[in-house]
Amino acid sequence: MCLPSFLQGMYLPFALLALNTMLGNYVIDMIHGIVVGHLYYFMVDVVPKVYGKDYIVTPLFLIQKFGIGEYVPPAPTNGMGAVGSNTFARPGTVNVPRDP
Repeated sequence: MCLPSFLQGMYLPFALLALNTMLGNYVIDMIHGIVVGHLYYFMVDVVPKVYGKDYIVTPLFLIQKFGIGEYVPPAPTNGMGAVGSNTFARPGTVNVPRDP
């Protein structure tokens, strides 16, 4: 799909909504997704900064499984780095913060 260069990423859901409306497709699911996305963004980013309350938190088992902190990319092996073979390197790790 080739998007026009004047269309910024933040307007993509609304552009797709307009396109589906013009094509006569069912748009209630798209409107629902846009509303839920905005609500999630508000609850995760705005509410903790403005009100100091965190209503949506990551479950502890996910933090223990994946960790949180700075992403550390894997070191290149066999001098290959990012070029060459058709094999996939192991993904990088996440440093767990010292102060949980």
